[in-house]
Amino acid sequence: MIGREGGPNARGKRFDLTGRVALVTGASRGLGRAIALGLAEAGARVACVSRSAPDLERLMEDIRAGGSDGVALPTDVTDVHQARAAVDRTVERLGRLDVLVNNAGVGTPTLAVDLEESEWDLVIDTNLKSTFFFSQAATRAMLRCGAARGAPSGEVLGKVVNVSSMMGTIGGNRRSAYCASKGGVDALTRALAVEWARHSILVNAVAPGYFETDMTAALQASDKFRNYVVDRTPLRRWGTPEDLVGAVIFLASPASDYVTGTVLYVDGGWVASA
Repeated sequence: MIGREGGPNARGKRFDLTGRVALVTGASRGLGRAIALGLAEAGARVACVSRSAPDLERLMEDIRAGGSDGVALPTDVTDVHQARAAVDRTVERLGRLDVLVNNAGVGTPTLAVDLEESEWDLVIDTNLKSTFFFSQAATRAMLRCGAARGAPSGEVLGKVVNVSSMMGTIGGNRRSAYCASKGGVDALTRALAVEWARHSILVNAVAPGYFETDMTAALQASDKFRNYVVDRTPLRRWGTPEDLVGAVIFLASPASDYVTGTVLYVDGGWVASA
């Protein structure tokens, strides 16, 4: 099985993604960009999915400058047909698919009593619907790839890593749709992990706290709120995109071959101290 090899280099191989292919949604900026670069640094070839073609091309330049390779796939993740096409193009261009990171996400700072249907649909479709349909398409591809290479019974055929949020567990002011979507991601992670264990597809999630990204720029601009997050977080700082990379690599690598159905908090201790 993956990750059980012995010898002096076994520990290094546990986190090595050389020869693997990963697909990352929402890859053009913020957490997704850092994850894509981190997976490439660990040895994976990376299919990068986002709506912004120029941002994806800049990301691919950085990936190639680091010695890896991949493909840029401009995609509307809320469109099921485009999601399936992105997975198919990944396999066509890179030969296989081993890791899916469902990172694409949006939020809206709207009071629940004022939330419009269009805002609700955008958040749910981007954060939850896309997570399911990319996972479905990726798992189908992983099973096909495993069968094509004659993978032995019990070999891990693929990893799905969902980017949730601590807001899937705790409440957040003006975050009703976002909290609902991320709570759904957590539940979906557990359900798919149970269902797909028989196929040797492992499904886990990482749940970030407050991170310094474009998505939180307005919150960071408020000294009062920025200081509140620092004071409230046991590690006394905001997270940076690089803080999430190690957790994703762990869940994508052979080091986690007996881990499925878990939600790993990367929140500086926020949930633990709630």
